[in-house]
Amino acid sequence: MEIMEDIKRKLKMLDTRLIEGKELVAELVVELEASKKELDQNEENFEIITIDYSNGSEIS
Repeated sequence: MEIMEDIKRKLKMLDTRLIEGKELVAELVVELEASKKELDQNEENFEIITIDYSNGSEIS
């Protein structure tokens, strides 16, 4: 009987850790999506400029 109680306690502990892990993953996904959105917006603000060194003029 004591073994069964120990197994139940350990399973409950594992279940709690699994739930905490799922919550952590969900938080990380939200943060990653926000970071990706921010990067995408920042990318739109950049203009690529190519410099032609043969005559020093900029080509955009």
